[in-house]
Amino acid sequence: KTINGLGYSNNAVTLFPLKQHYFKTEKPFVLYEFEIEKAGDYEVEVHLLPTHSNNFDHEIGVQVDGRTTQFFKINTKDRDTTWKENVLRNSAVVKVAVPDLQKGKHSIKVKVNQTGIVLDYLTVH
Repeated sequence: KTINGLGYSNNAVTLFPLKQHYFKTEKPFVLYEFEIEKAGDYEVEVHLLPTHSNNFDHEIGVQVDGRTTQFFKINTKDRDTTWKENVLRNSAVVKVAVPDLQKGKHSIKVKVNQTGIVLDYLTVH
């Protein structure tokens, strides 16, 4: 569900209902499409609101064009440097290198392992 007015995008996306749900095998996802004008090596940034699971087990998977999904733990602990950066910018950022993208249309699939993860926006560099 899109939440109008939430995040820098003003249209952050999360799963509803918010009651506790874990997904072990079939993970829910959102799919975005984009187009590039020049072939080359790119980087995808996934910007999330810095939310936390009580068990510190929030995880996302990022898949570009059906390539292998890369999984990332997105919780921080003990007010470490990453936690401080996330709080100051109000965003947790996951970066994925995507080599050898060809000119044209592509897709990004963002998978989540549970409710409570909020996707704000994506960038492709």
